[in-house]
Amino acid sequence: MLFSGLLYGCGVLVTALSASLPVVAAVSVATGAGWLVTLSTLNTSMQLTLSAWVRARKGTLVPAASLLVVGAASLSLLPLLPDTGRVDRTVSAHWPEPALVFDTVGDTGPVLAEIAYEVFEVPTWDEHLRQHHERTTGFDQQVLDRVRALSRTEPRSRHLLPARSAAARG
Repeated sequence: MLFSGLLYGCGVLVTALSASLPVVAAVSVATGAGWLVTLSTLNTSMQLTLSAWVRARKGTLVPAASLLVVGAASLSLLPLLPDTGRVDRTVSAHWPEPALVFDTVGDTGPVLAEIAYEVFEVPTWDEHLRQHHERTTGFDQQVLDRVRALSRTEPRSRHLLPARSAAARG
């Protein structure tokens, strides 16, 4: 453990101070080996000393936390799309208001919304209305406009509510 830690530390130091690519490449291999030995030793020690229920949770939480940190760190260096800064994120209430046969309440649900080319379910009527008025952005509008341009007719939409809801019973 001590040797592999020293090997890793020396490798990082040489990498920081060297301007030679072959030297850095060779040192990186040794540094990586030192890191793997350290990581394997620590992991083995934990497996041998921790109880079974802790080991079970560690097996899922450590990789999840690691991926979360790596993902957060990489976003500033590697944005998901080169033009994400130019995406229109303003709220766009472009969906037509649904015509209801009866009055409904906000927590009625689930709601099945069908638009000629897609069907989706949302948990409540309030959530569906939030999609109409708060959650759809200008970028979403551009995507929907491109989809509608592929259709010969304007998409029909309808909304299905559960028969067991208080609003549906009147």
